Amino acid sequence: MARVSKATKKFQSKHLKRTLDHRKQLKLHNKKIKGRRGNKTEEEKRDIAGTKEDQILKKSVKEEVFKDLSVDKLFKSGFSIPKNTVPAPSRNRKDIANDDEVNQVASDLGSDDEELKSYLNNDANDNAGIEDELTTSNGKNKVEKDNSIEISTAHIKKWRNQLSNCSDSKIFESIFQTYSNISNPEYPKLIKFSIEELPKKIVFAVPYQNKRNSRLLKTNVESKNISSSIKPFLTYIISYAFENCENTIDELPKFLTNINILLPYIVTNKKVLKKLLNISIEKLIALVEDQLEEKEDDMEHSDYHLIEVLLEWLKHMINEFKSSILEIFLKLSYSYFINISRKTNSKSINTIEKLKLILHELFITDESIGYQLGFEYLRQLAIHIKSTMDSNNNLGKTTSSNSNSFLMIYNWQFVHALDFWSRVLIKAQTTLNKPKTSPLRQLFKPLIQVSIGVIKLVPTPQFFAIRFHILKILMDLASNTDVYIPLYPYLSEVLFSSLFQKSVSSKITDENNNKLKHFDFQYNIKCSPLYLNSKIYQDSVIEQVLIAFNRYIEIYSRNVVFPELMTPIIISLRGFIDRHDENNNLKNFCSQLNSLINKILTTSEMIQKERAKITFTPDNRLEAARFLNL
Repeated sequence: MARVSKATKKFQSKHLKRTLDHRKQLKLHNKKIKGRRGNKTEEEKRDIAGTKEDQILKKSVKEEVFKDLSVDKLFKSGFSIPKNTVPAPSRNRKDIANDDEVNQVASDLGSDDEELKSYLNNDANDNAGIEDELTTSNGKNKVEKDNSIEISTAHIKKWRNQLSNCSDSKIFESIFQTYSNISNPEYPKLIKFSIEELPKKIVFAVPYQNKRNSRLLKTNVESKNISSSIKPFLTYIISYAFENCENTIDELPKFLTNINILLPYIVTNKKVLKKLLNISIEKLIALVEDQLEEKEDDMEHSDYHLIEVLLEWLKHMINEFKSSILEIFLKLSYSYFINISRKTNSKSINTIEKLKLILHELFITDESIGYQLGFEYLRQLAIHIKSTMDSNNNLGKTTSSNSNSFLMIYNWQFVHALDFWSRVLIKAQTTLNKPKTSPLRQLFKPLIQVSIGVIKLVPTPQFFAIRFHILKILMDLASNTDVYIPLYPYLSEVLFSSLFQKSVSSKITDENNNKLKHFDFQYNIKCSPLYLNSKIYQDSVIEQVLIAFNRYIEIYSRNVVFPELMTPIIISLRGFIDRHDENNNLKNFCSQLNSLINKILTTSEMIQKERAKITFTPDNRLEAARFLNL
C-alpha cells in the first residue's frame, strides 16, 4: 500500500470530517425537500403535464443527438454552455475562504491519494447546487447584524440618571446586557464607572445578608434576577478591568476593595470565579518576579507591600467563601507553580522558592481538602514512577524509545513537587494544634516512598545531583518532624559508586579549551558527559557528601539511640578509608571522613553518659522524645 502523504494527513485532520459532515447535511436536506409540493421546477411541471407522445418525442430527440455523432466527434465538437441570467446568491467571505482552503489542500494531495481525491470530487458533484438552497430562505440571504455598541459619555450619564432615579432590577439587567456587546471595553470612563460606582449601586439595590461570617445573597426574586443577568458585567470587570489594572500602590488596593463588594455574586458563577482566581495568581507571580528583580537598596519598594495586600485579600476571600473557593484556588495555584518550576535556573529559582513559601501555608487552611489534594497529586507522582520502572524492566524485550522514559521523573517539576509537599507536611506538623491526629500525617509514607523511588530509579553518577536534592528534602522532613527516615544507605551508594572505584581524569578544559567550572549542584539535576569521570566532578560530589553526612549526624545528635544509629555508618566509613587510603586523589577526603568518625564517637560517648542518668524504660516514647530536648 502506498504511503500516505503529509498533505493527506493534514487534510484528514483539519478538513475531512467537517467537509463530509457538511455534505451529509446537504444530502439529508436534499432528500427532505425532494418530495415536497411546490419544489419542482417549471420544466418538471411541463414534463408531468405533457402527453406520452410528447415524452416519447423528447426521448427520441435526445437519442438522435448521439446517433448522428460518435463519442470522439462529440467531444471534439465541444459544448456551448448557456449563460445563467439569474445572478448567483452572494456568499460570505468566510465560506469562500474555507472553500478555497479546502480546495487548495485537496489539490496538494499527492498521486498516492487518488482514492481520497476521487471520493471527494464525486461527493462534491452529488451536492452541487444544494448549498445555495441552504444559504437562502424564500429567495433572500440571511445577513448577520453587528450588535456591538460603542460606549460613550452619554451612555454613562444615562445609566447614572437611571440608577439615581430608580434601582429596579430590570434597569440593571439592561445595563448588564450592554456589557456583552461593548466594542470599546478599554474606555477609561467605562472602567472607572464599572469599578467605583456600579458595584455600590448593585449592593444598595439588592443587599446581601451576613450569615456565619459570610456574605450570602437573599433568596428573593430580585436576587435571582440579578444573579442570572450579572455574568457579562462580572466577566468585563475581571477580564478587562482587573487584568489591565496596574500593579501600583494606588490602583491595585483600590480595585481589590471594590471587587470585594461583588464577591457574593462572583462565587455563584464558577467560570467567572476561576477567571478571577487565575488573574489573581498571575498578578501574584508577576509581583514576586518584580520584587526579586529589585536591588537590595530598593527592598522597601511598593512591590513587597502589594504582595502582602494581594495575599491578605486572597486569604480573606478564601476564609469567607471556603467551600466555594478553597479547592479551586489550591488546584489552580499548584498548577501555576508546577508550570513555572519547569525551567529552573539562577534567575527563576528565587521566584520558585518564594512561591513555595507563599502557597504551602494555604494548603493547611483546611486539613481535609489539603489531604485530598495531596493524596491525589502524590498518587500521580507514584504512578509516573511505577510506569517508568516497568518500562525500564522491559527494555530488553522491546525496541521502543523507553530508554528515555526516566526523563519523565528526572526533571525539575518532579523535584519541586516533592519539596513543596514536604514543606506542607512540615508546616502541618509544626503549626496545627493536634498534628498527630491530622489527616495530613497520613501523607508522610507515600511522600517518603515516592522520594526514595526517585533515588533508586537511575543510581548512576550522572544523576547524583537529583539524588542530593531528594536527600536534602528528606533530611528537612526528618529534622522538622518526628519521622525517622533511614537515609544512610542512599549516601553510602555514592561512596561505593564507580566515581570512587575507578581512576578519574584530571582534565580541566573542555573541547574548546575553556576551563571547566566547579559543578553547581543547586541549578542542576544531572551531570553532563563532559564532567563525568573528571576530578572536578569528583571533588564536587565529595563536597556534597560531606555536607549530607554532617546534616544527617546533626539531625539525630540528640536522639537517645544515637550510638546504635551511627554504628553501621562508622563501620562503612572505615571500610571506605581502608580501601582508598593509598589513593592520592582521595587522601584529603579520607582524612575528612576520619574527622567525621571522631565527631560521631565523641557525640556517642556524650549520649551514653547522659543515658546512664535516665530512669525511664525504652518503651516510654514520650520521655525518649524529650531526651536532651528539654
